Amino acid sequence: MGIAPLRFTGISQFSQDFQVIVDRTVQIASLPARALQNDQAALLEKKSAMAGLRSVVGGLAASLRGLDQLGVNRALSAASSQASTAAVTLTRNGAAAAPGSFTISEITSLAQRTIATSTTGWPSADSGPVSGPAGVLELVVGGQSFELAIDPAQNHPAGVRNAINAAGAGVTATLLNVNGQVFLSLSANQTGAAAIELRTEPGEASTNLLSVTQAGLDAVFKVNGQTVTSSENYVEGVIPGAAITLKGLTAGNETVLVEVTSSRAPVLAALKGFVTAFNQINESMAQAGSALRGEPLVNSVFGLVRQVTSQFGEGGVRNLAEIGVSVDRQGVMSLDESAFATLPAARMDDVFRFFRASEQGIGSLANGLQQLSDPIDGAMAAQIRSWDETDARLQGQIESIFERVSATQATLLVKLQAADALLARLEGQQSLLEATVKSLQFTTYGRQER
Repeated sequence: MGIAPLRFTGISQFSQDFQVIVDRTVQIASLPARALQNDQAALLEKKSAMAGLRSVVGGLAASLRGLDQLGVNRALSAASSQASTAAVTLTRNGAAAAPGSFTISEITSLAQRTIATSTTGWPSADSGPVSGPAGVLELVVGGQSFELAIDPAQNHPAGVRNAINAAGAGVTATLLNVNGQVFLSLSANQTGAAAIELRTEPGEASTNLLSVTQAGLDAVFKVNGQTVTSSENYVEGVIPGAAITLKGLTAGNETVLVEVTSSRAPVLAALKGFVTAFNQINESMAQAGSALRGEPLVNSVFGLVRQVTSQFGEGGVRNLAEIGVSVDRQGVMSLDESAFATLPAARMDDVFRFFRASEQGIGSLANGLQQLSDPIDGAMAAQIRSWDETDARLQGQIESIFERVSATQATLLVKLQAADALLARLEGQQSLLEATVKSLQFTTYGRQER
């Protein structure tokens, strides 16, 4: 924002001087606003530098979390030869996993939920009765009994549906409208073999109102020849540290091969990403330079970054240099891939331990960097928001000053135009007076030769 210049349109010989007075007055009165605008420019530079630094600090935190995760699951991966029949993934407790091969066979059934529907219908959702003479229904789910006391005013399909859904029995009741009749339909909330009955007389199975439209089933399959039964198609714990998701049945002697393997490839990729993230922070801090000089948060970042090259944990690997990562005198980090590739296989467990935050490995630095760089709750984001507030306050002060200067300019212009008009009249009177004097001289003395 600035001042819209007003042009002086005087008619006296001093009009240009008056314009200079207006311009100079506006320039002097605007000096405080110009100073605040300089402060705004410096603030914008700081915000931009801090935002850039926050981004790369977040990148380093993410790379350290990646190393920590690799340390936890020891770079293991799980694969299935027929993922469309039985998929496999590592669980969050991937530390329990170990390299190995497993066969899944004889998937004879998949888990499915029980569905039961009333054998008779009612003319409408609010016609009844549904319960027996005592106004009580017994809901049986998987052998567990729930007594439903039905209010006479609610003794109809809609009322019973609501009572079932409110019972917390692990089933959901709905109403079906078929051929002008309303039927109650109950489905189990979970898969597995669990019968569902709705009896009009508690304890009397013969009074069951429902018939099974889909029987609940457990999943049944074999792992390495051992039979496994599960109420769900997602099964954890059979293969340590891994989860099996059953999706289809096997035929005959069909076998699904599951392999849990460890590879250095993801570790190498993660280390490359870590090195890149580290160097980006140094570049960003150098670029921020004067804009963020003296900022406490920058000192915090610098302190955490320096810790990267420190000693970690108590394992066989305690620093980056032991796995081929080094930092030169200019602070540039590099990875010697050949040194990492030639690490003995027996040392990889030490490498994974070095990565793990839970064992005070290098991954433990991620939390500190995250607290600084989190885009919502991080200290750097909070600082940027504080600067935004300062920027808004400065902008308000600048606009207020310019409004006052504009008013001053308009007032001064009016006054100077009035003075200019007066001067113009005086100039006219002066010209008339001079002409009169010359005329009198001519009349009195005649033509004067020069």
